[in-house]
Amino acid sequence: MPLRAKRFGRSWRLACLLPAVLAGGCVHRTADPQVYEAACPGLTKGVSAEEAATGIFIVTTRMLDCRGTRPPLLSTGRRSEPAFAVGVAPRAGRWPGAVHLTGQQDWENALGVRLRASGGRLLLFVHGYNNTPAQVFDRTAAIVARTGFAGPAVAFTWPSRGDTLHYTWDEENVAWTRKRLRDFVSALVKRQPHVRMVLVSHSMGNRAALDLAATLPETDGARIEQMILASPDVDRELFAEELELVAKRVPRITVYASFHDLALKTSWNVHGAPRAGDPSCRYDLWRRNHRKAPQPEIGLRTCYPVLPDGVDLVDTSGVSSGIGHADFVESDIAAEDLCRTLAQPPIVNPARRAVTLPDGGRRRIFYLDRRPVPDVCATGATARRR
Repeated sequence: MPLRAKRFGRSWRLACLLPAVLAGGCVHRTADPQVYEAACPGLTKGVSAEEAATGIFIVTTRMLDCRGTRPPLLSTGRRSEPAFAVGVAPRAGRWPGAVHLTGQQDWENALGVRLRASGGRLLLFVHGYNNTPAQVFDRTAAIVARTGFAGPAVAFTWPSRGDTLHYTWDEENVAWTRKRLRDFVSALVKRQPHVRMVLVSHSMGNRAALDLAATLPETDGARIEQMILASPDVDRELFAEELELVAKRVPRITVYASFHDLALKTSWNVHGAPRAGDPSCRYDLWRRNHRKAPQPEIGLRTCYPVLPDGVDLVDTSGVSSGIGHADFVESDIAAEDLCRTLAQPPIVNPARRAVTLPDGGRRRIFYLDRRPVPDVCATGATARRR
């Protein structure tokens, strides 16, 4: 009886919420940038020595909100020209107190100093659907902490609504973001001629990242030395087709996927086609017994498209955490694999088990098991998603 009552309560709350959701969709207004951003120039600051040495660099195509006396916020509106910010994490007060706007020239100067100190290696993170600016900042900081990445980390945040009910809004905005991301990276490599980019993208953000790698001029695209495609919310067959071109431009690509990714199973149901971050052969929202299986499902061997040379497919199902949609940073074992993958040079991970293919092929497909391995990376509990 208590369980029935709980389910009824949830259904009742959803029934009450639906009219408000529908009404909200009818009265949405586009924000006026002249109102939202009028006070922004007076709120920009320079980049401190601490921020230049240890901070997260942020570039955004979200409209700024500088109204009132509070620190500037990043709204869900669009901004055609990027804005720049920097912050140190973790810090008391967190977002937005940990982050402040800065001028483009100050931002680029500080980034250049950090790049020269790190040999030119830079991590660029592109987030996915349903992310607030605070979540993007925290996720970028977690990637750095998990991997011990020594160079500067840049978080590119696009105008996600940060709301599970606005999936299609985010799809429109990530499509709109593609050109803005491409323009930003093109300008970056021209101003920082020695940059070597590690491109990390998650979920829906993989759509913009793949477009970036495929459409950059070859002289600019050559600056992407490695890609991490985590839980890609991309049509599986289209994903394989796009990788045919991208793999010719980017020498090292790693894809993280899980049978237990509930977010991507929901996306599969919405789109009617399997997603690249879910290797399953069939849509089964409640199937969770793979964690107990000694070998990966047949889907990893037969249902997933053949990926080009230079691409590693890593199945994190056996070590999944939460809903399985961010194993690359939320699972200790998967985060250890990410760290070893980004190391210079890469470090072999004993937890990676090669998948035997029925045709005897040599595609690089692996799954992670729970065997203890030496911890060579900063995968402590403090780096978990907050």
